[in-house]
Amino acid sequence: MGIGLNLITSNTTSKLVQDSAFQVLSEGSLKAVARPVFTLMDDSASPEARKYSATKEFIFQSVSMAMYFAIITTVFQRGGYKLLKNLPKFKNYEALKGIDNIKDFTKVYDKFSKGLISTTSEQATQLQHAKGGMEIIKMIGSGLILTILCPLVVAKMVSPVMKAIQPILNPEAKEVEKDDDDLDDDHDDDDDDKNKEFIA
Repeated sequence: MGIGLNLITSNTTSKLVQDSAFQVLSEGSLKAVARPVFTLMDDSASPEARKYSATKEFIFQSVSMAMYFAIITTVFQRGGYKLLKNLPKFKNYEALKGIDNIKDFTKVYDKFSKGLISTTSEQATQLQHAKGGMEIIKMIGSGLILTILCPLVVAKMVSPVMKAIQPILNPEAKEVEKDDDDLDDDHDDDDDDKNKEFIA
């Protein structure tokens, strides 16, 4: 109980829950697990349909989160910080001088939030403004990635993957399809024999 309480009230946990990227990743991870589980529990559909839908949902959510994390940490965090520093409001911030990338800013802000570095009231305000600006940039990035990019890109990736693993999900369907093909071949052979007899 004491360990759990210490974890919940720690500075690290507090920092994570205030991070928009962490919130999105947490929600996406929950969807990647919960939605397939609920789909499998839906008795209104056949077992094959449930298995197919659950797998498709899991792949879509997982790939979306991987894509989100890759883009948000490179384009919107690294690029976003450089953009932020060049904006008129932040260009002359004394607190940001010598902090050239998001990695260094994160370290400085982490020490600042823990009270490990001394700052003037003006520098403290500037660091808080910069942190708020980065959160806004990440929120905008999250919206663009999750509402536009992921549906367009991931949806096209999921269909070929589902087609490739369909024999694994439903091997009986593959057998039926094979039997139907064999049956069609037998019918074709019978038709050829009848045509030969007719010509003869």
